[in-house]
Amino acid sequence: MRGLGYYALAAAVFALDWTTKRAIEARMSVFDTHTVIPGFFDIVHARNRGAAFSMFAESTSPWRPFFLIGLSVAALILVAAFCARHRGSTDRQHTGWR
Repeated sequence: MRGLGYYALAAAVFALDWTTKRAIEARMSVFDTHTVIPGFFDIVHARNRGAAFSMFAESTSPWRPFFLIGLSVAALILVAAFCARHRGSTDRQHTGWR
């Protein structure tokens, strides 16, 4: 996959994620469960006011949004620096792909 292919794949994944979230919000009450594969896969409508795995969800600090945004910006900078450093490289050793 080259060029716009990655962007198209990312856009498709984003659109599918957005569509499924909106469908679940419209059709299920909070904490309702829909079993897709019994004993293996359930869809649960839950809310997360924090970050991954509800980190900081109970925090009342006014600094919480700034901290989470700062963490996201730092991660973006690290990924951008990695990509810039290995731009044009055909060596897949840097990405873990073989």
